Amino acid sequence: MRIIPPNFFLDPSTFQGSQSPWLKVMKMKKSIILVCRSWYFAGIPFLYEDIAFLRLPQIPAFVRTIKALPHGGKLGQLVKGITLYAYIPQGYGESFNTHMACILSDCPRLERFIFNSPCSLPSTARFPSITPSITYLSLNQSVSFAAALDILDGSVGERLTRLAINASDVYDNFQAEKIRHLPRLVDLLVSNVDENEEAAAVQILVDTLSIPHLKRLTLVSRSRFGGAFFMPFFEKHGRTLQFVHFLVYDYPYRYVPGRNTGDLQSLLNLCPVLEHLVVDSIRARGGITHPTVKWVDMCISAGQVPNWETSVWKAGFPACRGFREICASVTLMRDIPSEIPPSMVASQHDTFELVFPGVNIYHNVGRMDVKYYLEHWESSLRPESPSSDCSSPDFNPAGGDTSEQYDSGSEATEGEEDETDLET
Repeated sequence: MRIIPPNFFLDPSTFQGSQSPWLKVMKMKKSIILVCRSWYFAGIPFLYEDIAFLRLPQIPAFVRTIKALPHGGKLGQLVKGITLYAYIPQGYGESFNTHMACILSDCPRLERFIFNSPCSLPSTARFPSITPSITYLSLNQSVSFAAALDILDGSVGERLTRLAINASDVYDNFQAEKIRHLPRLVDLLVSNVDENEEAAAVQILVDTLSIPHLKRLTLVSRSRFGGAFFMPFFEKHGRTLQFVHFLVYDYPYRYVPGRNTGDLQSLLNLCPVLEHLVVDSIRARGGITHPTVKWVDMCISAGQVPNWETSVWKAGFPACRGFREICASVTLMRDIPSEIPPSMVASQHDTFELVFPGVNIYHNVGRMDVKYYLEHWESSLRPESPSSDCSSPDFNPAGGDTSEQYDSGSEATEGEEDETDLET
């Protein structure tokens, strides 16, 4: 069993401070490579597999690391995912363009690029050019829909298999010059669809995106869904959908009631091959039917009492194999239903419990709970000797500036250590 949890459990923006599960995993990864030479070479791929830039100085630091070391190119080949959380100021725009171009060119195996910065890029900065190896692109609300269309232009959209975009800034008079073709895209997440903007947003999605093979769709709203507004999108893409997820939440990440199930039924009628349906239990009050749905997930918040009856749902889903309640934070709800499908636990013999640093997952038949324990594993991560103190400010698994890449909370410093230490 792997001791490092999947990336979608480790969003560093979800928990801040020294007790963050993300930081705990970073400490564990650093500790692994300090055990011995054999563990070093086994642990380096885990350390560099996913890079997260939380603060601005970490970007040039990583560039210096992969450029200064004789085998820096080999480190770049280990990187499969990059997430950008850092705020990019106006004065750093030109340097940001240069540094990100350097990073992307030195990471030929990069598969995932996630832009999650709290602010839009300044006028002096350009969005990094998406390399041919990237198949998953995620853009948060800091990237406007118009900017997202520009990014998807040309061959970029033709290579993507998974896309997450934001639709909070669309407007009625939006005019797209051409349709973006996404022939390989099978997974689409559209977030921040507001009740007052649904009609405009959905129509723009229909008019600007061509997705002939879409299989999984997640719609995230900050208010309430009006099924009638989504009819044009489902009329165009519903025939290929096998997975549909309706997620409604309000700040600060609390569930709110959806509209009546009649709207939902009209959308499901346009999905003839649908197999997996995910709804929040507040809006799931029965009365919904579908002939091919095999699994139904109900997303509930902690302490919430589900208000649905299995017998009522079974009558409407003759092909259904099981119903599952998922109790987790809203930020995780976007990924859990598809990343951990209900078919994994079809019987009592399949139940499991996963204990990660700071994250516990309990999956029984019909129920999955995800809990964060901020104090858990603290003693096991405490170093036994000063030489292996991975929490020390001087700790540096790869020499030089690489320590800046993973520390959290402290200001970045210019590393003066010998960067050739990575060869030892």
